[in-house]
Amino acid sequence: MCRLFQKRHLLAHKMGVIDQDYLRNTTDPGAIVGRKIRLAADEVGAAIAIIETLGGSLYAGVLRPAG
Repeated sequence: MCRLFQKRHLLAHKMGVIDQDYLRNTTDPGAIVGRKIRLAADEVGAAIAIIETLGGSLYAGVLRPAG
C-alpha cells in the first residue's frame, strides 16, 4: 500500500517520472530514476480492497458505543 501511495504521488506531482525520493521510500526493484512509473491493474485492485477494508473498520469503530 505504501508503494502504491508513492506511485500516486509521482503520477500526481511528477508526471509519473521516478525520482530519488521514490527510490528512497520504496523497495521497488524495477524502478529507475528518470523513467515512467508502471502501475498494474492488480495493484489498483489490491489497493481498492485494502482501502475498503480500512474504511469499513473505521466506520464500524465510529459506530461502536464507547464503554
